[in-house]
Amino acid sequence: MQRNVRIIILLLLIALVGGGVYFGYTEYEKRQSALVPVLTVSQEIPPRTMITQKMFDDGVIKVSMHPAKIVPPNVFRKPEDVLNKFTATNYTVPPNSYLYVGKVLTAEEMKDGAAMLLNEGEKMIAINTNLRSSLAAQITEGSYIDLWLSAVAKEDKKPVIGPFLEKVRVIGTYATSSQKSRPTTDTVTKNSSDEQQPVTIGANVVPQTILLAVNNEQIALIQLAEKLGTIQVAGVSYKDYGKTTSATDNGLWSVKRMREWMTAELSKTFQVLETTRGDAR
Repeated sequence: MQRNVRIIILLLLIALVGGGVYFGYTEYEKRQSALVPVLTVSQEIPPRTMITQKMFDDGVIKVSMHPAKIVPPNVFRKPEDVLNKFTATNYTVPPNSYLYVGKVLTAEEMKDGAAMLLNEGEKMIAINTNLRSSLAAQITEGSYIDLWLSAVAKEDKKPVIGPFLEKVRVIGTYATSSQKSRPTTDTVTKNSSDEQQPVTIGANVVPQTILLAVNNEQIALIQLAEKLGTIQVAGVSYKDYGKTTSATDNGLWSVKRMREWMTAELSKTFQVLETTRGDAR
C-alpha cells in the first residue's frame, strides 16, 4: 500500500516537473518568436554621418519588426535613441544591417566630436584657461562667452581693457591629456605627481583648454589679443543667448573701440617691420 502511494506521488511530481518544463519552454518559444521593433539600415551610411529624421523619411533607416531570437541585445530599437547622433569615426554602417550601440555616438562621445558641432563656415580655435578664467569651471560645452583683452599701451604704458568678441560659442572643454571635462563628484581631488592634473570644483572638472567656434576674422582677433596682452573670459547670461544685440556696443566698453585699438597696434607692428627692412637695405 505504502509503495503504491509512493509511486503515485512520484508520478505526480514527475508530471508537475514535466508540465512546468513544457509550459516554461512554450512560453520561452513564444517570447523568442514574438516580433520586436528594431532599427535597420537599407543602404550604406559613411562614418561621421549625422542620423537625421530625413533618413527615416527617405527609408534609409527603418523601424522593422524582427523575431526577438534573432535580434542582438546591443542594437538600437527606437528612432529617438539615434536621432542627431553620429556614426562612429572609421566605421561604415553596411546595408541591411542594424545600428549597434557603440557605433552611433553623440558628438561629445566621439574622439573628433568637437568638429561635428561646427556650423557651415565655422572654424575651431583653442584658448588656454584655468580655474579663474574658466569662471570656476562654469564654462561648459554649449555656453557662450565674451572675450576681453587686458593689455598695456606701448606709448604711455597705460592699461587698456575692453571686449573684442561677444557671444562666442564654446564647443568643447578639455583637461590634461585631452581628457574631456565632464560632471564628476562634489569632492576636490588633487594629485601629488608633477604632472598637472584636473581639479574638481563643485560638479565640474576645471578645463585647461576651451574650444571655440569662430570665423576667420575672429581667429585673427584672438591671436592678435594673445600677442597684445591677456585674454579674459566673461560669462554670458543664458537669457541673452538668443539676443542679437550687442551688450557693449557703445561708450567706453564698446567692442568696436577695442577692435580699432587692436588693429592700430597691429598696424604699428607692421610699420616697424617695414621700417626695419628699409633700413637694412
